[in-house]
Amino acid sequence: RSALAAALATRLVPTLERDAAGLRDAVRGRGIEVAGVRGHARLLSPLVAGSLERALNLAEAMEARGFGRPGRTRAPSPPWGARERAAVALAAALVVTGALWL
Repeated sequence: RSALAAALATRLVPTLERDAAGLRDAVRGRGIEVAGVRGHARLLSPLVAGSLERALNLAEAMEARGFGRPGRTRAPSPPWGARERAAVALAAALVVTGALWL
């Protein structure tokens, strides 16, 4: 769990920088200058909203994958029946016959 937290924390700063650069370009494209405290304050609300949306998506994905649930989950392996055992025995016999033939 701590490895996941560390990985998410190291990913946070570059992601925020990329989002801030995109927002800055979008605001400049609308003809609004981004300078000083007031200009950067305009970027704060959409930046926080985007971060919260990303966090919710990540939380939903982790919950869907069963992160944090107790114990490991494993798919049940069906028992081998007579048909499967016969197929493996036949395949092994064919391999041995082929090896002896050569």
